[in-house]
Amino acid sequence: MYSKAQALSQCRNWLGKNVPQAAKVEVVSTAAAAELAAREEFAAAVASRAAAAAHRLNILAENIEDQPHNVTRFAVIAERPGERTGRDKTTLMIRLANQAGSLARTIAPFEKFSVNMTWIESFPIPGPSAHDRDPSYLFFLDIEGHADDAPVQKAIELVRKRCERLDILGSYPRSDCIES
Repeated sequence: MYSKAQALSQCRNWLGKNVPQAAKVEVVSTAAAAELAAREEFAAAVASRAAAAAHRLNILAENIEDQPHNVTRFAVIAERPGERTGRDKTTLMIRLANQAGSLARTIAPFEKFSVNMTWIESFPIPGPSAHDRDPSYLFFLDIEGHADDAPVQKAIELVRKRCERLDILGSYPRSDCIES
């Protein structure tokens, strides 16, 4: 069974239950896994439907991930901060306590300084105990503008005062692609 380490990990339960005898071989990508599976008799891959189609593989099982709402996102990491272009986005990570209204209060400065937020996603952070009922949350946000733009700087300064943690992950030119 070929796949990328992360994909094998995300399907551990299904693989253990359905093909416990299969050797798990980590490769550089799920596309490479599909290519290897296509070349070798009695080989299989954990890969996307697109990779299966590209390599003319039969799909033996679908939706085998342990967490059905799992998604993989990709980021490009640069050695230097991006320069302002006038058509930029900035990605932020903020940590908030799980309290009524904390998100609304925290992001209010974006409206105050006319900074448009184009994406937000949250992830719970479990507390020290598995039974912690009020975990903190990490929020990833994209906002229009560069971190060096005055309105963005002012908004971020106020947001920082209202959350447990704020990290600027980077500013970069907006894509001309339609985003979903």
